[in-house]
This record gives sequence, structure tokens and C-alpha cells, in this order.
Amino acid sequence: MNTVCYANSPHTIWHLKPVIYREGWLIVEWADGCTASGQDYSRFVEQGALAQLLCQLHRQPCSGYRLNLPTQFALHWQHMDPRRRSPALLRWHHHFQRIAQPDTLAWAPLHLDVHCENVLVTPQGSLLLIDWEYASDGDIGLELALLVRSNGLEGESQRRFLLAYQQLRPGFSLQALHLSVEQWLPWADYLILMWCEVCWHQTGQAAFLAAGTASRRHLGLKE
Repeated sequence: MNTVCYANSPHTIWHLKPVIYREGWLIVEWADGCTASGQDYSRFVEQGALAQLLCQLHRQPCSGYRLNLPTQFALHWQHMDPRRRSPALLRWHHHFQRIAQPDTLAWAPLHLDVHCENVLVTPQGSLLLIDWEYASDGDIGLELALLVRSNGLEGESQRRFLLAYQQLRPGFSLQALHLSVEQWLPWADYLILMWCEVCWHQTGQAAFLAAGTASRRHLGLKE
């Protein structure tokens, strides 16, 4: 078994060998580097390095572990604070349990938790994705929608990000990527919101409620 980190080079894939796996915990060999600062991470998004990193991941073989969003949402609902289950949120919960997911653009391994603290910058300047707790196989449109939302990309900044991705995936048009992202955005909003709600219930840290504010706004929910 290998744990794989992806570097921002078209031909570089780092395989981190497992050291021990016991009782649900996996320890792998050490990778030198520092997590990206917020400023550096914003630069990676703006200049296309993060799009390149995701593109490389999405071209790898699937893992065989399929993302099941209705089940994931049901678990989030179960583990959030019951006092915050408003009627409006319940309507969204039922909505995402009933409706079909957007058409698949491309099935691929997804990281699903890409942010500055999960991007490692090596001494050589390569970028590695770490912390694969939420990784599973799914549609690339969802991962791109999550990146768009978590980075607040709109208008021209969103177009540049998707263009950087599309230039490395010539089989997809920019229009197709944009349409897929737009269709997945409500799902991304709900996934982010419910993850924040569960984390707040588990930790009591107000930062998680703050992190879900934008998602609540996009879904038309009040605090």
C-alpha cells in the first residue's frame, strides 16, 4: 500500500511509504516542508499552481472508494447540534436527499479538503497535498466548486482559475467546466456548511461557525 502526494510538476508524484497502520491510524514516512501561508496559498490559486496540482490528482486512477453524498449529509445531520436544525435547513437536507446529482463531467480521485494547511511546500518549492481524510472518488466538478467557494472566486478570478485548469485538461472546454461548477455550487455550499456545523458541535470553536457564514448566505439561510 502506498500513500500518494501530488507535486506541482507534470511528471512528479511522491509516494510516501506507510510506516504503521493500527486501529484506524495510518502513519507514513516524513515529507520535508512547511504548510503554505495564507498569502502563498492565495498566490498559488491566482497564478495557477493549485489548478495544476488538482489537475494532476484528477488524472490519476480512481481509488475505488466512491463518494456517497446523501450518506455523508445524513451523517453530518446526525452529528450537528440539534438546536441548530432549523426548518429552513431541514428543507435543504430533504432537498439534497431527493434530487439527482449533476451530470458527471469526469470521475476521478478527489481530495475534498484543499486549503492552505493541507498544502505542503517542500524545500525545492514543489507543492504536496497532505491530509487525505476525506478523499474519495467523485466528479471533478464538485472539487472545483469547493475550491471556487472556499476561495471566494467570482467573475474574472473564477474564470482565470478554471482556465488554468482547462489548459492542462484540453479534453474539457472552459464552458463545460464553468457549467459543471455552477451546477455543483449548491452541493458545495451545503457540504461546507454541514462540515462546519459538525466541527463546531465537536469543538465549540466559534471559528467554524464563522467559516460557514458564506455558505449560509449562498443557501439563503439566517444565522
